[in-house]
Amino acid sequence: MGRGRASERRVPAGARRAGGPDRRAGRRRGGGVTPDSTIKSPCINVCRMNAGTGWCEGCLRTIDEIAAWGALNDQLKREVLALLPKRRRQWRVLRAAAALQAAPGETP
Repeated sequence: MGRGRASERRVPAGARRAGGPDRRAGRRRGGGVTPDSTIKSPCINVCRMNAGTGWCEGCLRTIDEIAAWGALNDQLKREVLALLPKRRRQWRVLRAAAALQAAPGETP
């Protein structure tokens, strides 16, 4: 995790580590709304961290953002969500480049 742009790996200021109800054993992650929040988690239950980007391949959040989600207030959650469209565009470019490298003899 020590690689990449550190500014994108940090959780917004004021965030605490998660430890709320969605982190308990046996409870399904993602999609939940905490009792004091109206912001839904972007988790789609494709929980696989990409070593190159540091993002979850499903929701495109960093591990720190995922861990802190339950403790973030709505404003901080909105800040995390605002990062996702740019990451989604970057993710598509990275995937397309990887596909081209996997098939070097083919033309796009």
